[in-house]
Amino acid sequence: MCIRDRFRTGAVSPFQGRGEAFAQLIAQSTWGLQVVTAKKILPGMEGLAAQLEAGGTVLEVGCGTGNFLVQVAKAFPKAQAIGVDLDADSLVIAERRIADAGLGDRAAARLGTVEQVAAPGSVDAVVMIEVLHEIAQALRPAVVQQCAQALEPGGWLVVVDETYPSTLAQTRAADFRFPLQTGIEELTWGNVIPTREEQESLLRDAGFAQPYGRSIIGEGFTVLTARRNS
Repeated sequence: MCIRDRFRTGAVSPFQGRGEAFAQLIAQSTWGLQVVTAKKILPGMEGLAAQLEAGGTVLEVGCGTGNFLVQVAKAFPKAQAIGVDLDADSLVIAERRIADAGLGDRAAARLGTVEQVAAPGSVDAVVMIEVLHEIAQALRPAVVQQCAQALEPGGWLVVVDETYPSTLAQTRAADFRFPLQTGIEELTWGNVIPTREEQESLLRDAGFAQPYGRSIIGEGFTVLTARRNS
């Protein structure tokens, strides 16, 4: 079914279950974001680098093929990197990538949900890279709440994602050009990109301390950071 027919009928094709080749393609398209998050963004979060250098733990939600897990494990040689995903095809690749990198003692990619792989208060940072917008809107509050529960007090949540414009004026702004285009394309996958208001409502309702960090990188990707209340 072509894209035009999908918009006409409302039919969607979700990310999961498309096979290893598709999973690899998506991983390649987000490679730069994963490297930047591991090597630039996480080390810049207050107190986090020291915790990871001492053997702390990072949880990636929606870890896909494991690119970020390998990058962060290499960047912090004593840290533990745990990934969770619902796409079994991606996890096959992730397990192979971790093994090939010789990181099986410090990195793991698991099938399931956040609460199934991370005990409450057990991780120093939770990362989502191009994942929040892929979670169904009705499920987002529960997932973000699970992320908050997995963090130790004072732990960091780092979300790299698009932010959809909230107003007509924003649709004309340069920072929203890519999110606007992506938002239209993502509809065929059944995904709805959140606005700033929805993003911050999710964080607030999950109990993250304000103010939230917000910056733009690349073509229009938002880096949203929040800290669990101590």
